[in-house]
Amino acid sequence: MRNVSHIIIGTLLLVCSGCQQKSQLPMPAIIETDSIHAGQEDRYGRYEITAEMPRQDVIAEWIGEQLGGTYEGSLADGQQLLASSLKEIRNGYVKEIDEWMGETGQDTANYYYECHFKKHWETARFVTYEHMVDVYTGGVHGSYIISGQTFRKSDGRRMGWEILRDSYDDSLQQLVKDGLKEYFQVDSDEDLCEECINLEAYMPVPLPVTPPLFTDEGVLFLYQQYEIAPYAAGLPCFTIPYEKLKPHLIAAARQLTE
Repeated sequence: MRNVSHIIIGTLLLVCSGCQQKSQLPMPAIIETDSIHAGQEDRYGRYEITAEMPRQDVIAEWIGEQLGGTYEGSLADGQQLLASSLKEIRNGYVKEIDEWMGETGQDTANYYYECHFKKHWETARFVTYEHMVDVYTGGVHGSYIISGQTFRKSDGRRMGWEILRDSYDDSLQQLVKDGLKEYFQVDSDEDLCEECINLEAYMPVPLPVTPPLFTDEGVLFLYQQYEIAPYAAGLPCFTIPYEKLKPHLIAAARQLTE
């Protein structure tokens, strides 16, 4: 059953970066939200989704994509979006769990799926949403994801790593390495490589699969489990202050920080 967690994590990581949206109407200065919950518990396990559901279709659409992209109803109906998505997620596991029960003779499973969406930070120019997923399908430990997306309010654009003029620029790479060194509490490039997976001192550090998250302190770089380091390392992350990152940002991204 542990293979199931790798499948869902792969799917979530692929969709978390998203695609650029077509032109949208400007968002309000303060985005209003509704607290919504969908949950179910049965012999297969426990399932739960909560969301600070925005009254903005472009963000609601993104939430639906993070939940598998199967919902075809009205984006204005946040409760139905969560309930429909939760049903699809649960049904996706039933067949394999049934097979596992047949092999082990057990009639219940300890599987759980918890997913939460909340507004992380907001200014007059952008809003950043946070997406958290906690999954357990058996084995020694479960899997945990923290991801998110920053939206430009003027048109709903999803900000991705295209915000960087050159991700291989030496000075930018040094900022990334310094952030990872602080996270791992090491001083040298060699020690950093010892903490990471498939990283050599002469190689550029890859950008996270998770898109850049604009926060109150700067841009958050957030790596997932196993992305660049072993499970025990957690989710390596660091924030580069806007002033340090501005020389490396395209104009559209710099404007969001002003």
